Formats: sequence, C-alpha cells, structure tokens
Amino acid sequence: MNLHGRLALIIGFVLAISACGGGLVGIKIKVVDENNVPIEDAQVAIHFSLSEGSNSYRGITNRKGEASATRLGAYGTLYRITKEGYYDSAGEFSFGDQDATVILRKKKNPIPMYAKKTELRDYENKFSGLWVGYDYIIGDYVAPYGKGINRDFEFNYTYEKVDLWNYRLDLAVRFPNDADGLIPFKVKDYSIKLKSDYLAPEVGYKSESKYYEYRSSDNPMESNFDRFRMYYFRIRSQVDEDGKVVSALYGKMSSEFPKLHYYLNPNDNDRNVEFDPKKNLFLNLPKEERQFEP
Repeated sequence: MNLHGRLALIIGFVLAISACGGGLVGIKIKVVDENNVPIEDAQVAIHFSLSEGSNSYRGITNRKGEASATRLGAYGTLYRITKEGYYDSAGEFSFGDQDATVILRKKKNPIPMYAKKTELRDYENKFSGLWVGYDYIIGDYVAPYGKGINRDFEFNYTYEKVDLWNYRLDLAVRFPNDADGLIPFKVKDYSIKLKSDYLAPEVGYKSESKYYEYRSSDNPMESNFDRFRMYYFRIRSQVDEDGKVVSALYGKMSSEFPKLHYYLNPNDNDRNVEFDPKKNLFLNLPKEERQFEP
C-alpha cells in the first residue's frame, strides 16, 4: 500500500470514529461455572453498539474459559453466553474496555411445574376488605370469586384512591397452615437465566405478610413493596406430633406482590424449583400468563 493509500485508510478510520462518537473497545470475558471452574467451548456473542447499527463478534471460549474481541463502539456493549447443558447468561457493559467474569449455571433437573403469571387485583371492588383464597393448582381465586378449591393462601386487598396524588393500597397475605408460608430472597445475578436456587429452603417460612403503599398531597409516597424481591413458598403442609413437616408442596415466585408470577412443584415433599419451560402443567395459557424462564 502506497503513502496515499495509507493516508486514505487512516483518514477513513478517523472519520468513522468521529461519526459514531466512540472508539475502539476491547472486551475480554472469562466464562466459569458456579464453582469458578473455566468452561471451554461456550458460545460468545458480543455486540458493540454504534449510533447506527452495531459491530458484532461471535466466537468460543478457550481452555481457560476466555474469549476476547476489539471493535469500534460508541455506546454500551451487549453480550450473550450459551452452552449446551447450561442456562444462558446475557447482559450489558457500559462503554469502554471491559475484563469480566460471567457465570453459567448448569441445568440440573428441570421439571414440569404449574407456572403462571397473574395479579391479585380487585378492579370491580368485589372483595375489598375480605379474605379471598387462591388455589395455585387451579390457578384461580377460591369460590365464589373463581374456580379454585383449596385455599393455598388468602389475601386481603383494599385500595382507596382520590386521585393520582392521593391513594392508599393495603395488602395482607396469610397461609392457613402454620408450616406454610413465604421466604423472601433477592436475585444475586440478573444476567443468569435461572435466578433462584435449585431447591426451595427446608425451613424458615413465614405464614403472614403485610404490604402497603400510600401517597398524599402533603407527603411523598411510602411503601414496603420491593420490586427486586422474590419468594419461595410452601403450601398444603402436614406435620407430625413433633411439628416436623411430613408432607408439603414447594414453589417460588419471580415477582413481588400484588403480581403473582409463580411456579409450583406438584410433587409431594420435593423442594426442586427448577422449571422446564417446555413442560408447563397449565395448558393453553394466553401468552401474557406464560412463564418462559426456569
């Protein structure tokens, strides 16, 4: 390449950088399992965002679980890591060079479950202030408010609204059996598709919870709802004379109340909450009520 050719290449490169407002970005990713063991041959896709379109890299990790790429970028960088037998991991880096470790979790024992997205609401004000039961297996309120049979839990929902700046919401949740209840948890890593533990806890369930949110013209909003909070739950518990649980069903929620995005393991005394999205025991749910994550 002659001098004029090299100058043209350099000018073109400078103009490209100026046009996108960015520069060269180097991304280095190390992929490991939950025990920090490197994972070889994982598929790595990286997208370097530009003002128009993106630059992409696709490759696989080496023996050390590493993959790297350098591309022109102007904004954040998206990534997705996949490997057979593991749950996908996906996320976003802020603009600039990155040296990150990404965890892939193994698919251990995904099972069929009752999995549904719904919400505890009283749009018609039919049961405001009343204790209304919900049946996880039927997926509905207990009669006379729905088709449910078993009161797996009960809720008391009241909502008083004057206008957008003056309202109060109170929600109480309780479980009929002493051994039933909820255990809250926070997601450790949102980039990983399986966000819960593989097993629900064996002990520690709380049978009653109360929530509130209120606002007035004179005061800012106050609330104890937490949209980052999720739950494990235990229902239909039976205990022996010593108070030990001898029979129960376990599940998890991927939402905060009043949203009820739940997964229920139908197998007695099985604490496994790793869901197989292809084997939902609720058949023919509308798309907005389906669970697509494990």
